[in-house]
Amino acid sequence: MDPARQYLESNQKIIMHTTKRLQLGALLAMSAMLLSHCSKNESETEDAVGPIELVAPSSGSEMTTPFPGFSWSEHPDSFKDIGKPVEYDIQISPDASFANLFDEDRVALNRYVHDEPLAPGHYYWRVRAIPHGEEPTAWSAPLDFAINPPDLVVTVDVSGDPVRGVREAVAKAKEAVGQSVRIVMPTGEYEINDSLSGYLFDLEECSDVVIDGTGVKLNFISRKQGLIRASGCERIAVTGFDVSFAKGSLRVQGRVTALDAATGKVTVKIEPGFPGFDASDNQAHDIIYLLEPDSEGRLKSDVRNFFRPDSAYTKEGENTWSFTIGTDFDRWEVGDQFAYNFRSGSLHLVDFSESREVTAHGLTAAGWGGMQFVSIEGDDFRILNCKKRFDEGKWMTGNADGVHIRGHRLGAWIEGMSIQAIGDDSIALYARPAWMKSVVEGENSRTAVCRTEFFNLEPGDEVSFFQPMTGEILLETEVGEVNPVTGGFEVTFADPLPDNIRFKGPVQQATQIWNRSKSCGNFMVRGCEFTNIRRYGTVFRSKRGVVENNTYRGISARAIVFINGTAWPNGLYASEIIVRNNTISDSCFDHPSGPAAISFIFNGYKRSAASIGPRNLLIEGNTIEDCPSPEIALSWVRNAVVRDNTFPSDDGSIPARLDARNSQDIDHTDPVANE
Repeated sequence: MDPARQYLESNQKIIMHTTKRLQLGALLAMSAMLLSHCSKNESETEDAVGPIELVAPSSGSEMTTPFPGFSWSEHPDSFKDIGKPVEYDIQISPDASFANLFDEDRVALNRYVHDEPLAPGHYYWRVRAIPHGEEPTAWSAPLDFAINPPDLVVTVDVSGDPVRGVREAVAKAKEAVGQSVRIVMPTGEYEINDSLSGYLFDLEECSDVVIDGTGVKLNFISRKQGLIRASGCERIAVTGFDVSFAKGSLRVQGRVTALDAATGKVTVKIEPGFPGFDASDNQAHDIIYLLEPDSEGRLKSDVRNFFRPDSAYTKEGENTWSFTIGTDFDRWEVGDQFAYNFRSGSLHLVDFSESREVTAHGLTAAGWGGMQFVSIEGDDFRILNCKKRFDEGKWMTGNADGVHIRGHRLGAWIEGMSIQAIGDDSIALYARPAWMKSVVEGENSRTAVCRTEFFNLEPGDEVSFFQPMTGEILLETEVGEVNPVTGGFEVTFADPLPDNIRFKGPVQQATQIWNRSKSCGNFMVRGCEFTNIRRYGTVFRSKRGVVENNTYRGISARAIVFINGTAWPNGLYASEIIVRNNTISDSCFDHPSGPAAISFIFNGYKRSAASIGPRNLLIEGNTIEDCPSPEIALSWVRNAVVRDNTFPSDDGSIPARLDARNSQDIDHTDPVANE
């Protein structure tokens, strides 16, 4: 068979998906022009700036999703001066006079998601801008839209096996092509037995479906079960479920009963109702956490945040096991609690990969097997008022990230969320890089052939070329043309490619191309609570985002952080970020101790950076208590404003301290530690 034809057939899904995204990219590029709208005449003064122009929902639009996304044109000063953020007031009303408001809010992005569902009905909305230190602009002309009832309501038959009833309801929803569907699960408590292997609700290539749990409680028995997977879907919402997993299905937990310093041997007693270490699918991958003796889920202070024993887990007797620890053995004490999560082979709770305009609302979970909320290469994920619940006798809830989102053009809106006692980051927003096979020959060549792995470049995307081995940003440019070729994609860029491109892998060491237009940008994290988290509270590598009014307690490492994880690789850098009015306490106690609670740190692969990465940052009004000082750290940063961050003391609030290294244009009122 012709090699090109063979490639096309074997990679049909990749090419079809990429083509679809290219078409979508053209539409999004048009939208971006509206979203970045500024005065038509550059000579006009700021006083002549007109009202904001509303973009979506458009006038007279009708929809069935109860979670519409609102967007509007930017004020011309938005993110122009990071120390002078422009904010926007939005009002939503059932009447054109706005005499009765359904909702009003103020945000620092030109987008908004209401955190509760809108009932069917007719609505009006309007927006005005508030330039920093100035009077608000005039209100925009209002637009109207309608939320319609669904075309079809399907009630899950729970008279027999609830799993079978859900499968039948989903099948009916899939058959209703072109119709909006609401799947309703009758109120009650349901045991999900071993007839389910996989996700309870499993959707593919569906649109306009709302799954209403009506507050039901679902009791899963296995970590290989999950609530919902939706792949290649649009306008999907899941709301009103309370999910728990059987005791012992997600982890081993117990206490340290004996220590032998001569051999590094640790002996532990497993709590009743939990299995042994041999229940793990992959002991080499699953890890053990050392916890404080009398705390649910809080990692022990001044200890590394996970361990992999030097020996196999050995059963010594009933509920008694032993293993050896070579590093930090002296930090183990008799009576310490431990948890050993079965991360390997576990399903996520909610997986919305390759899906757009998707919402998780009002979900309560007492645990999950893999990660809680996941979306890879999707778009516009809303996580609203989702809470943790601690079941009696369990010391942790989640095995992995609470929120794990990669490669979105429009980032997540996360509001009113509560996560407690999990084994990895509570929120992780990130990207993966494309990398090259070759450069098309020619003087000042602008064209390279990229591999298929992690490829997500589209015309108009903003990209950065990065050499991790030296820590250098080589080029910042835009994507021109993208064409599939045998074994990859031929990409033409707006500027000549840099010299000394490294093609040899692994990808962590090769020259990387990071798509900053798909960095989960324009994200919002606000009004959330994160307690007893292993590693990071909120970590992001995005262009534009707001982290505000959140509470962080017991975060073992940094609470709010940009860091490019070159070993994974994750990246590349964060810019146009507002971090304000958050409260951080009792955090940053990992071994070695001392990371700053709020950090923007840029690195090369196993070395320091050589280029400025993070830029255009506002860090203000945060309260940081009982954390190492300096409380704020910047490394290889440009253009940051750091002001009015404090920590409480017996004498009142004292300015937080800043550690700024290899950075430029740092405007600060907080004292600098290394001056």
